Amino acid sequence: MLLPSQLKPLIANVGEEVSQIFFSSTLSCRYYDELEALMFFNPQQGKLRNAVSQLVDRYGNPKIIEEQGWLRLQIGSSLMTQTLFSFDRPTHGELIGVVVYTRECLEHLTIIHLAVREDYSISGHHGAQHLMLHLIQKVREIGTRLKGVESVRILYNQSLKEITVRHAISNNGSVT
Repeated sequence: MLLPSQLKPLIANVGEEVSQIFFSSTLSCRYYDELEALMFFNPQQGKLRNAVSQLVDRYGNPKIIEEQGWLRLQIGSSLMTQTLFSFDRPTHGELIGVVVYTRECLEHLTIIHLAVREDYSISGHHGAQHLMLHLIQKVREIGTRLKGVESVRILYNQSLKEITVRHAISNNGSVT
């Protein structure tokens, strides 16, 4: 479980550019239709139908929730999740990807859902930008800022993929 005291301001306002891909942990309500299409009507869902079904069985159905002019994704009824959105431009860009993750235990962040617009998939027109890999890398970077996180887990296709998170070492030798 990701506790509010463990959140750092950098996570709440991710706005970095990576190969003309921009990231944010917030999403305006004006993106409702794009988020709905990406999460629930994605043409690539058929390729991962079994994996998505297993994740829904394990964690619950994703829902789009509107709160005070912002959108967030809720998984199930009680699981605390974080969402990172990606855009093609820094201001008024199109929503091109989303990753939903949680901190199930102290040592791991777990990616529950990952969706990219079809033209940003590996076989799409913008596939060379490797959006899916950038989304996973961003979750890994967030993990490096959270005390105790050792890896990011990705649960797809009945297999567990785990990516180690490296923490910076401070001047006094302690892990930050």
